Amino acid sequence: MRGHASLEPYDEERAERLLGKYLGDDRLEWPEMFVGLDPDGYRLIEFEPETVVARDQSYSTPGIDG
Repeated sequence: MRGHASLEPYDEERAERLLGKYLGDDRLEWPEMFVGLDPDGYRLIEFEPETVVARDQSYSTPGIDG
């Protein structure tokens, strides 16, 4: 991926939505390191892609892939 990135202020609501997507909706189940983050100590990175290249990087394995 190529594009531009910027360092943005920590947005608690946005961060909670993002963390909830991966850690689940129940904050009581989140690992403690993700609960009560200090907004002054964290930032968010916003990335705006300009180009995306996807290639098949797999390789055949003799005897397995046929």
